[in-house]
Amino acid sequence: MARTLVGLDIGSTGVRAAELVPGRRRASLRRFASVPLDPGVVRAGTVVDSEALTAALRELWSVGKFGTKDVRLGVANSGVMVRQMVLDWMPPADFRQALRYQVQDQLPMPVEDANLDYHLLEELELAPEGEDPRRMLRILLVAAAREVVDPFVEAVR
Repeated sequence: MARTLVGLDIGSTGVRAAELVPGRRRASLRRFASVPLDPGVVRAGTVVDSEALTAALRELWSVGKFGTKDVRLGVANSGVMVRQMVLDWMPPADFRQALRYQVQDQLPMPVEDANLDYHLLEELELAPEGEDPRRMLRILLVAAAREVVDPFVEAVR
């Protein structure tokens, strides 16, 4: 059986989840469920009442009868930044460790207060005028303030 995953959306009016089964060309929907939230549980993309959110998520899983706990959670909030960047090439293991230091001046928050991740868009060689080509990485950087993301993650666990 193909490995399924659940996409989870937490909004100000409710929580919604869709269980997807990967296919050769595209994923197919196996299950979908939605549970309303009381007003004020999530406000302006911020968790206000984590206990009520956790209870709603438990109800959502009960109603949806999802067959996996492999969840992808999206968070839309002003505390989340997505930006393309071009950085010096490094082996992947070294790059992940050095990322915090390479991007700290580009973030609207202290790097120690951020959850960071990236997606490699492409490897390229750039040759500034009169210089030898340099290997570079174009990445899509995601930085999320821990104070914004952590309450969502705790509610989902």
